[in-house]
This record gives sequence, C-alpha cells and structure tokens, in this order.
Amino acid sequence: MFTMEKKMNLWKKISILGVSDEMPIYKQKSTIFFNIVMRISIIVMISIALLMIFVLKLKYVPIGIFAGLPLVALSLFLNLKGKVNLSIFITSLIFPIYFTFLSVFSKLNGEGLTIIYSMVPRFGIIIMSVISFAVLGFGDTKKAFSGAIFGLLILIFFNKIHALFGINIKNFEYNKEDINILIIELTAIFVFIIMIVSILQKINNEYEQIVTKQKEELEEKNIEIIAQKDEIETQRDNERFQKEKIEVQNKEITDSIKYASRIQNAALPSLDLISNLFELFVFFKPRDIVSGDFYWFKKTESKTIVVAADCTGHGVPGAFVSLLGISFLNEIITKKNNLNSDEIVNLLRDKIKHSMRQDEANSEQKDGMDLALFIIDEKTLNLQFTGAQNPLYIVRKNMNSSELDKFEQNKKIRIFKDNKHPEYTLIELKADRMPVGIYLIEKDFSRTYFQLKKEDIIYSFSDGYIDQFGGEKNEKFLSANFKKLLVCIAEKPIHAQKIILDRKFKDWKGNFEQLDDVLVIGLKI
Repeated sequence: MFTMEKKMNLWKKISILGVSDEMPIYKQKSTIFFNIVMRISIIVMISIALLMIFVLKLKYVPIGIFAGLPLVALSLFLNLKGKVNLSIFITSLIFPIYFTFLSVFSKLNGEGLTIIYSMVPRFGIIIMSVISFAVLGFGDTKKAFSGAIFGLLILIFFNKIHALFGINIKNFEYNKEDINILIIELTAIFVFIIMIVSILQKINNEYEQIVTKQKEELEEKNIEIIAQKDEIETQRDNERFQKEKIEVQNKEITDSIKYASRIQNAALPSLDLISNLFELFVFFKPRDIVSGDFYWFKKTESKTIVVAADCTGHGVPGAFVSLLGISFLNEIITKKNNLNSDEIVNLLRDKIKHSMRQDEANSEQKDGMDLALFIIDEKTLNLQFTGAQNPLYIVRKNMNSSELDKFEQNKKIRIFKDNKHPEYTLIELKADRMPVGIYLIEKDFSRTYFQLKKEDIIYSFSDGYIDQFGGEKNEKFLSANFKKLLVCIAEKPIHAQKIILDRKFKDWKGNFEQLDDVLVIGLKI
C-alpha cells in the first residue's frame, strides 16, 4: 500500500514518512496523522509569520516563528528513521517550551505586550499537548500522559516563567484593539482543529476500507486454504487407499512367490541322496525368495552326477528357468544314464534352446544358464567335468612336485597356491566360454578328466559370491579372494566351512544390497 510511486508529490511523501506495512494499523494511522499535522503546521507557521511581517508590521514574533520550523523538521526526520513514538514525545515536550519562550522573546523586544497576546501561546500549548496525547494514546499511554502532564505544568507556570525574565503578565492591560486579532487567531485555531479532525476522519475511513479489504482477502485465503486442506485430505485418503491396495497386492504376490519357493525347494534334490557317499555342504542364498541358481544331484549305479547352475536373471524369471533346467536334467538322465558330462550338457542346451524357441529365426530370447557339471566314479575316483562359463575348483593337500608339474602343463588346468597355506593347492578346471543356451559361436562342450584322491575337496559355485560388492571400498569380492578363502578353510570340517563362508559373505556385504543369488557346493572325497 505504501510503496511510493515515481510521480508521488512531495506532500504525499511527507504524509507517509516512517510508515511501513509491518506496522500495526493504529501506529500507521498515528504516524500519518502526525505527519499531516506537522505538514499543516509548517504552512500555518509560515503564513502567520508572513502576515505579521507585512500586515501587523511585527519583527521579532515572526523571527521566533521561523525559529520553530527546525523543530518541525526534526520531528519529520525522526519519523523518516522509524522513530515515530520518540518524535511525537519530543514534540509534546519541546513545543510547549517553544510557545512559552516565543512569548518571552517577543515581549522582551516590545511586541505582544497585552493580555490577548499572552493567550495565544497558551492555546498553542494546549493544542500541541492534545494532539500529542491523541497520537500517542493508542500505542504508548505512558508517554502520552507524560507529554500531557508536561504541557499542563508549562501552562501552570506560564506566568512564573515570564517573571523569571522580568515580565509581569498580570500588569498587562486589556486592549480592545487586539480583539480582532484574537478573533482571527481563534478562528485560525478553530479551522486548524477542524482540518485536523477532518483529516483524522479521512484517515480512519481509508484504513477501515483497507481493513475491510484485508479481511475479505483473508476470508478468501481461508476459503482457499480450506479447499486446499480438503483436497490434501482427499489426496491423503487416495494415497492411503492406494497404499493399502499395494500392500494387499504385495502380500498376495509375496505369498505366491513364497509358495513358488516351496515348489522350487521341492524340485531341488535332497542332500541325503549322496550324503552317505561324501561329506558335503550346500551354501544356498537366494537374493529374492526364489532363486535363479539351483543345484542338482543324481546317483546312477556307481556314478554320482553333481550340477551347480546359474540361470539368467534372478527372482521369479530365474526360478522359471531353473525349474526347466532341473526338469530337463531329470529327463536326460532318466532316458540314458550312462552319458558323459559333455553329452549331458550338449543335450541340455538343445532342450533349453528348443523350449525357449531360440532355434527359431529372428528369436530374441537369450535366456539360458551357466553351470558346472561333474561326474564321479565311486570305484575309480575318476572325475569328468564340463563347464559352461563356470569352472570347478579342487583343493588337494600335500601335492608332490611331479603332480604339480603335470598339472601346470595342462592347458585345461590352472594352479593356485597361497603362501599362508603352502600345504594346500587349488586346482582350477577351466570351463568352456559359452552358456547353455543360444550363443553367437556355438560348438560342442568339452570334457575334462581328473583323477581324484581321498581327502580332495571339490568346490562348485555360481558367480554370486565372487561378484558381490562390499568391503571398505565397495568393490567386488573377486575370484582371487574366493580362492584364498577356499584354501584357508580347506583344513576345516565340511560343516564348519559352510558356516565360515556364510559369515564371511555377510561381513563383506555389510549394509550393501545382495546383488545376485549365491550358491557354493563343497564335497569332500
């Protein structure tokens, strides 16, 4: 409201000196009213001074009047600085003194030496005290009463103050010729009061309109707030409904997946099938409820077939592929149980490709699996191995140098030793670099033979353990660390090795998310 326009005239600017929208309404009104009074006072003082100079031929009274103009300027300056109450309070103290000493000054110089001239300063004291009291009364009653009492004291001691300067007002004569001047001055004072009252009424009317407008705006805002509140509550109800709906759906989906997990677990073979032949553990940790990793055992006459597989994806998609893999392995071995490891994997690939229609032209289905399949002849301890991307680790204790030289010359074998455990050697049987599924350059899977010894430990696994992020730097565990870990735990009992692998995995993962399904099979001859 009070932002100054570029073309705002000087009087308007004077009227709103020190006024801001942050002020209470009563203080805005008081400040504007006082500024207007001071503005009118300037005009009245200059007019009276000029009238006395050119009409009444007075000299010293006008000088005294002009001397009061800096007092008005001081009041306006204090208003401009935002010290409105201080400005009005000072005015209520200085102007009574000013009118008194204006009277003294003029009489000492031989002007205004009548009773009538002595009444005019008193009217000025009364008017300024009333104005100051009216302006200060709403905001600072203490200063308002102080200013009014001070003006009253000046009136009471008006004659005594003159007496200090040797002026005895009681000895002044009544001069009929000055009655006209008194009438004029009283009329001017009356007009001044009427103007002040009119201005005060105008200010009140303007502020009533402002308050009414602000009230209407506030009511409109309240209506908008209520509407927004209703809308927010509606949205909150909708969100609550959607949340409850999603929670119900999630529960239904989770229950379905849990049931699917029971089906998948039922499809996985029981460890009892081969636990009487080997010491073994299966560390199986799905990322979700169901898993894309699976393990599979089969006992046929004197041979044992073991598979550790990692299907494309994890969760429900991976679980579907894993069920296909388990079903096809059962079918392949049931029809012909004397197959070599490479033949089983080749047949499995054909069935995977056909079931997923990967052998059709323009097929975009790329799902399949990585696996390690090995067959152990229980009589001869001869091992056959075929790997699709996934190798097979064998840890042997106290390997002699001739054996070591023989393995190092085999291109299908890689040797790993750890200086902290020199008595153990990890032998890696390399896998073929293609998956069980469609591949750009396909060829038959190969077969690797290896002669086992008693106390050898075979480890078959998916890549979930190796690829898990964690540690202080949030990096992959990596195969080198995995090999060191297997060599380190080889001396432990099989059941204890599983516990150590589980604890190490949790410690490494920490607060990070598990990225993939995890499967590690340990089997001791």
